[in-house]
Amino acid sequence: MEVVDNLLTSEYATLQNNDTKEQVTVYPNPMGRMSHMMGRQGQNDIGMYQDCGIASTAKSINDLYGREVTSENRLANYALETQNCGLDYNNDGTVDYYNSGGTYETNVREFYEANGLEADEYMGNGIPDIDYVGEQIKNGGVATMAVNHDLMWNYDKAVDFDPSTVDMDRYQSDSRYADRVNTYMSIKNGNGVFKADHFVNVSNAVYNNDGQLTHFIVSDTGNGTTKMIPKEYLSRAYMGSGKMRISAQGCVIARRK
Repeated sequence: MEVVDNLLTSEYATLQNNDTKEQVTVYPNPMGRMSHMMGRQGQNDIGMYQDCGIASTAKSINDLYGREVTSENRLANYALETQNCGLDYNNDGTVDYYNSGGTYETNVREFYEANGLEADEYMGNGIPDIDYVGEQIKNGGVATMAVNHDLMWNYDKAVDFDPSTVDMDRYQSDSRYADRVNTYMSIKNGNGVFKADHFVNVSNAVYNNDGQLTHFIVSDTGNGTTKMIPKEYLSRAYMGSGKMRISAQGCVIARRK
């Protein structure tokens, strides 16, 4: 992909596939946003590693300002000080910081507002559809979205999964392996309820020459990557598809005042 605009603007960038020559328009111009996740979640001096909502929103805040005004570490400390994140406890009553840091949409909205931004939170049946999310991002916004990580990143692997390869001895003795097999089979069969168990940063919306929303640019703190993914992949992980339903649905859309 290369930028082919004669004039550069902050509102959008036209990219051309060097092989197919197909052109798409990315809103806003991705060069004006933080280009990549700053590593995986857990980059804080507290030691919280379940802070995907914190880390994703830190990038979103920087996206909106077009420069680094905060960090996962700064936002994690704010979340802890203001009781805007979950804490897990060990049997002896001490805080298990490694498994702490989880957030809800209300906490995420608070992070945006504490950094001088406007934000709307949506949960359950009140979440907007994927085209509305795209339109808000096209107009300069950004989103912290709750998704099911398997439907986001493992869908193709699950569809191609061969049940004959299951190690039945391990399936009976290893609960994590059994859960993975069960999840893949549910996806392969196209049914089941999948929890939105992960927050991601959605920074850009991509439209084709016909003005149709086709892709999003998504940054994931779970693996530290930033990728352009098809609209249907994000929609499926966010809202479900067919008989695959999502529980704990939610997103927060933010913008400059």
